[in-house]
Amino acid sequence: MTELLHYVAVLDIDKCHPLGTNNNSVILEFYVREQRDAMLRNRKTLKNKKKALEKLGCPNVMILESLCKSYGEMAYICRKLKSLENIQDTWFFNGRLYIIPLDDETRVHITHIKDLTDRFGQALINNILHPAA
Repeated sequence: MTELLHYVAVLDIDKCHPLGTNNNSVILEFYVREQRDAMLRNRKTLKNKKKALEKLGCPNVMILESLCKSYGEMAYICRKLKSLENIQDTWFFNGRLYIIPLDDETRVHITHIKDLTDRFGQALINNILHPAA
């Protein structure tokens, strides 16, 4: 795993603890913000390392920022919009949520759920948040 995440040293990590009891998720806190940002910028390289991660016993590695409830909900909506092919891409970096719409290559900074409802409609956002059973 160290060769895959060679830009993170053990000494860069201030705290590490499990998140919940029913999964293998952990939270890392870094000593230096720049090191955390470097790891977040490089997380997309993990997509190309899936087979190597599986050999190490870590098939489902995901690196996310810790978000408050409202931003976590907006990030979830954006991931769903991407999987439904309503947007080209979405990402969260340094406390800011971005999307790239289908009709434009310019990134759009999402600051409030109203930005999503104005752009995609209240009905679609409600269907994502509260899917019919």
